[in-house]
Amino acid sequence: KRAREAEAKGGEESRELARKRVEEAKRAREVKAKAGGEADKELTKFFVFILELGNGKFYVGQSNDLKARLAEHQNGEIVSTKGLNPRLKYFEILPTRDSAARREAELKGMCDKNPGQIRVMLIDFSDHIEELERD
Repeated sequence: KRAREAEAKGGEESRELARKRVEEAKRAREVKAKAGGEADKELTKFFVFILELGNGKFYVGQSNDLKARLAEHQNGEIVSTKGLNPRLKYFEILPTRDSAARREAELKGMCDKNPGQIRVMLIDFSDHIEELERD
């Protein structure tokens, strides 16, 4: 009987500890999100980018640090591109997080509805890069 009571008490303590950890993690995410929003106001450069994956599909994302974000993708730290050999094919620079988020949504819609249009856009971008490298 005592063993069952001790087990029940231990289970309650474990559930309480788990609940506290969940609350702490939630508070930490809220603080980070608020801090990120404030930090974004200081930044003046946001990137929207397109990666081509080894399976022929595209990944559209945005970041305020393109180099670091690409490294995360290439190192397999991003679940949606892990193991798919992501390669940068396109990027734009925008002045605010909001404008980057809007453009990201627009490009994602294009990828879903008209991937051919995305391919043409990537070819044009690649052509511009080659022209710049020749000059």
